[in-house]
Amino acid sequence: MSSSAPPEAPRTSDRDALQASHIHPPGHDALWRVGIAVAGDGPVQPAAEVGPGVRIFHDGAPDAVQLWPVAGGIGIALGDFEGTYVSLALALPDAVFRGLSSRHVLRLALRASLSAPIMRARVNLRCGPNVSRMLRKLEPDRTHLVSEHDLWHLAFDEALLREAWVDILIEPMRRGRFAIEEITLSRRWRAEV
Repeated sequence: MSSSAPPEAPRTSDRDALQASHIHPPGHDALWRVGIAVAGDGPVQPAAEVGPGVRIFHDGAPDAVQLWPVAGGIGIALGDFEGTYVSLALALPDAVFRGLSSRHVLRLALRASLSAPIMRARVNLRCGPNVSRMLRKLEPDRTHLVSEHDLWHLAFDEALLREAWVDILIEPMRRGRFAIEEITLSRRWRAEV
């Protein structure tokens, strides 16, 4: 990830908030509907930008990962993939990044096709030269896959926080086609004990 400031998040409309209310519990103070725009079908190079603040990374051959557009998300096809990782990196937009503290819980939700492999979400917080990380499996929750990250358990200095992003880590497989849709990220205050 670059060290430039994360992009500004689009404002959440009332309609978006209502649609996300069954995915994200009440009380969130920030909601980001991740925008992905793939121009057409074809192979994708590592670190290619596929949306504002969204990049895809992989260590396979140049034509081993192919993308195609789907409504609200991205289609991914792996062919003769011999690499060790495929990931989508989401730079937290300003609305989620600003004021982020250890009292927050980040919740990632996405919809995926039944053919999708196992996926995990990793929160990354850069404070100076150090990066604190938290990895969680995306688990089924009604119609979506969800992971929650309680930042209380992640050691980081809020005053030195310079960059934050979430990696969606896709378990590699040699061949397969699947879609990831409706990616949203919310932030809420953790319950005080």
